[in-house]
Amino acid sequence: MKFIVLGLDGVGLGLIKGLKEEMPNLNRLLNDSAYGKLRTVYPPLTAATWTSFQTGKDIGRHKVINFFRLTKDFKMHLTSGLDVKEKTFYEIFDENNKKVFLLNLPYTRPPKIKGDIVYSWLCTGDNKDINLFHPKSLPEKYPVLDGYTPFTEHSKGYLKTIKDHLKLTKKICSVIEEIAKHDYDLSCFIISSTDWVQHKIYDKLLNNKNGRLARESKKIFAEVDRTIGNLLGKMDKDTYMIILSDHGFREFKGKFFVNTFLKNGGYLSTTGEGSKIKEDIYRTKKKRDVNLSWLMNVIKSNKLLYKLLEPFYTFFVYLFPFNIIKSKIDIKNSKAYCSFGCCPIIKINDNLDDKERNKIKQDIIKELKATGKVEGHDITTFYKGLAMEGDIIIDMKDYEIDNTFSSKEFLDIPRFHHSKDGFFLVKGMGIDNKLVKGARIIDIQPTMLYLAGLPIPADVDGKVLDIFRKGFARKKAEYSESNKSLKEKERIKSVIRSLSV
Repeated sequence: MKFIVLGLDGVGLGLIKGLKEEMPNLNRLLNDSAYGKLRTVYPPLTAATWTSFQTGKDIGRHKVINFFRLTKDFKMHLTSGLDVKEKTFYEIFDENNKKVFLLNLPYTRPPKIKGDIVYSWLCTGDNKDINLFHPKSLPEKYPVLDGYTPFTEHSKGYLKTIKDHLKLTKKICSVIEEIAKHDYDLSCFIISSTDWVQHKIYDKLLNNKNGRLARESKKIFAEVDRTIGNLLGKMDKDTYMIILSDHGFREFKGKFFVNTFLKNGGYLSTTGEGSKIKEDIYRTKKKRDVNLSWLMNVIKSNKLLYKLLEPFYTFFVYLFPFNIIKSKIDIKNSKAYCSFGCCPIIKINDNLDDKERNKIKQDIIKELKATGKVEGHDITTFYKGLAMEGDIIIDMKDYEIDNTFSSKEFLDIPRFHHSKDGFFLVKGMGIDNKLVKGARIIDIQPTMLYLAGLPIPADVDGKVLDIFRKGFARKKAEYSESNKSLKEKERIKSVIRSLSV
């Protein structure tokens, strides 16, 4: 039995159907498979969604929410595979002596399997010098990997960036088509560029517009579809194909500057000297620092200025001969704060006593509701186990979360960001051709393991999907304890010790 899993980051059913000309193979495949909307986790952020896909568990169980997490000593820690404590589907394949290939799947570094891995950009952070392959010699085995990089340059404007994403997608698709020829029991590939372009021009893609940016972006989806057609043409009866996305996209009315809201309410303090705009934009060291937070606040408070200047933001950061300084949260002296980009989670300072923390929580929840535009909820009502990561979760409704600062709490300007519904399809022996309702991203892992005849961790939150033809001889699902054995833990430690950057 062979499994080919293809992840299309951020792609929803509406977009697929809107791009019928660019994606004829995928549209035909929807009618020849079990498919449907795929409800993702909340918040629908990349780190959380792909981790839930891998583990079959909700955020409250695996606790991976965003690209970074704040340590107890108030330092930012880059999320890695070490933060994924729950067992993944590919580990279970590997433990059962299945041959595995992974490409661009987040948090596969450091490696926990014997199989072949091409790391995602989320495994490397800003460090372009990290070896991208496990084992290191993988490009010798597959020359198609020569010149592969998960990075794209975002400092030369939207059009140039889209063209770079097209180039990257073509490279990934060539790798996918080559690896599919080989004898892997499980091949899992993730294409990320489908997400990035939607952040910029989702409306134009959804409505099938033909401006220059849309035309170039459509080439990315056409390239993906060409590869899907190639895979279908070589698929045999012993192969299962699973295609899915980790979330969809939607249009929001505007931005909610959550830390500005907290600062105005007296809950948050800022330091006089802020932090530098990340060097991954311009990749070069600069000699001077200039605090332009006041200017950024003005721009973010004016709809026309923001709309006019946003496309050139990374270009200006790249061009300026100095580091741009932005306001920084004074975490130690703040009562509450939101520390991660577009993450809708508010943390109340652990240094406060329980009585004060609880009062602050209830006050903030009331004040959020009073805005009439967003709502806050006690995070324990959403996920058990997440209190350590935050205290209040914001229902974004129609406003994208922004943790930077502005002179206004809300900016009404159309934004394109992640939605709760992605899509999935499964094709293979015994699979019905039908629309499946109620599927969740946490259901993919147990469904895949069931199809492979492998043990499903007993504590997964997901379930095996009802995707089978009538009369298909179904076997009883096998469940097992999910805790890693001592022997396995020692093996992972050994792999980590031997791993060199």
